[in-house]
Amino acid sequence: MHTTRFWQKNQLTVFNTRQRKVITKLLETTDFSEGISQKKYKALTKTSDATAERDIVVLVEKGVLIPIGEGRSRRYLIQKH
Repeated sequence: MHTTRFWQKNQLTVFNTRQRKVITKLLETTDFSEGISQKKYKALTKTSDATAERDIVVLVEKGVLIPIGEGRSRRYLIQKH
């Protein structure tokens, strides 16, 4: 339900392959109910720290991810509505 609504709302939003993979994982599983860290993003997408950071910044700017916490405990939750 959330997945369909999310993709309908963001049908014109451009996402790269890595971003789509992580968004799908966040929407369709409960593995990241506490949010996803940059480290986990990097591991899921098999990319560098810099690329993971850039991808996350873009997703936050687009309103897809919501940052919570600070520093090393920072996580990102998916904006489902």
